[in-house]
Amino acid sequence: MNGNCRIPIGCFVLVVLNVLCVRVPAHDARCDAPPYSVPQDKYPVLVRLLTNLFGAPKTELISQVCKMKFDGADRTALYKLGFTDEQIDMTDTETLVVNTLKALKKALEQQPPESKR
Repeated sequence: MNGNCRIPIGCFVLVVLNVLCVRVPAHDARCDAPPYSVPQDKYPVLVRLLTNLFGAPKTELISQVCKMKFDGADRTALYKLGFTDEQIDMTDTETLVVNTLKALKKALEQQPPESKR
């Protein structure tokens, strides 16, 4: 080899097209304010559930799940709880919030006692 390593133009074009065609999720206004894509009639019930569990309305959880579902937010937390993209995309927000709480409870129950502190 003479040290002159050229990239074929076809490969360069494919790389550029790949970069330009990466889908970036658009901002979804549903996640900006209550009810965070939850139907109006179900939102107060969900807030009451979160308040009963945490002692205060934890609407941030609803907002974050909405953003993971619709707004392109990082889904790593849901993946770690065992959710797949298909489950996230196909499940309505209020059910996804409840299922997240169930998965968190299950994960906490499976931890050894000394790591629960």
